[in-house]
Amino acid sequence: VSQSRYIAGGEPFLQPQHDVFLDRLIDGGYAKNIVLEYDTNLSVMNKKILERLSKFKDIILRISTDDVGKQYELIRHPLKFDNLIKNMGMLKDYGLDKKIDTITTCIGIYSMYAPMRMYETFAPMGYDKYFIRILRSPKPVDMAYLPRKIKEGVINDYDGSNFLPHFHKTHVAGYLKNNFDLVDDDQAKQRMNSFVRYMESLVS
Repeated sequence: VSQSRYIAGGEPFLQPQHDVFLDRLIDGGYAKNIVLEYDTNLSVMNKKILERLSKFKDIILRISTDDVGKQYELIRHPLKFDNLIKNMGMLKDYGLDKKIDTITTCIGIYSMYAPMRMYETFAPMGYDKYFIRILRSPKPVDMAYLPRKIKEGVINDYDGSNFLPHFHKTHVAGYLKNNFDLVDDDQAKQRMNSFVRYMESLVS
């Protein structure tokens, strides 16, 4: 009888007990009937993990990355984007790259163009399925509180994109349109000051 197990984090591949869990399923002869479903930032990967995963009936991976390059490293400090790409390459070595179901991202003020950058980076690698969450908390990073003029610019950039899939264009632009007049310019300025203080607190 096939069974499914959903595993999230903290980062699951960092947990020593996760290896024990997999080994017991493998040694007990259960792995061949089990589908493992993960949310992972893929910051940790090695041959031992890959060899264990390859023994299961199926693997479903959702890779969490909020942006690419330097933006990724700011948001996910101290993680390195090159390490993520290397680990995705290790999946490919074991034929597990096709088990990546989606690449997920949380969109806030600091990452409002992430879907465009991610699509340009990952689509040529064969990954073109994404799941976007709009951050509404903490409030300083919520795009709904951007000044009206900035919202207009972001909406125009998304509406005018020639390569981004329709759903991702409408997801971000639609959220901004739905909150277009949420705050006036003075309120937006106060919110932007809160955003700056919030970001400074992350790097101090």
